[in-house]
Amino acid sequence: MVSGIEFKDISINNLSHKKALECAELYCQIWKEPPWLEDFWKSSEVLADMKKQLNKDESICVFAEEANSHVVGFTWGYVVSQEDIRDICGNNSLDFIFNGGRVFYVDELGVSASYRNCGIGKSLTKKLISLAKEKLIKTAILRTNVLAESARIVYKEMGFVDLKIFDKKYSDRTYWLAELK
Repeated sequence: MVSGIEFKDISINNLSHKKALECAELYCQIWKEPPWLEDFWKSSEVLADMKKQLNKDESICVFAEEANSHVVGFTWGYVVSQEDIRDICGNNSLDFIFNGGRVFYVDELGVSASYRNCGIGKSLTKKLISLAKEKLIKTAILRTNVLAESARIVYKEMGFVDLKIFDKKYSDRTYWLAELK
């Protein structure tokens, strides 16, 4: 754990509008930065998408908060079907991961710039994966930018392997797989 930071798993039903809005605003800040350079995000759109994603089957959301005040990091994910992952990646190149078990998609991970390099991203990911394992999920998949070095280091340390399969829509992002044990 990181000193002074609390990690809370929150269901969509228990997510206050204030915390959801903080997360959406942080999301917009993070994705403006390199390597993403996505300055088109609006808090209202992120909030709507977040609610949509967190209403999915077996979704899990974890926030990092500084001493019960503001959100400094977040991650969330949900169980996906073969059809869902085809829609996400734009092709059927990940069909092989569906070997009869359920697959968990790590949709987002973000940490405020002023809180990076303190282990928050890794702690968020550990908590998310731990909660997924409690649901008896055996496989996790995610995608990240090939230039997102910090995220790639965290995922590698967590046992994810870069499949070197590129996303059809976002050609600078590859998929990573982990077998959850």
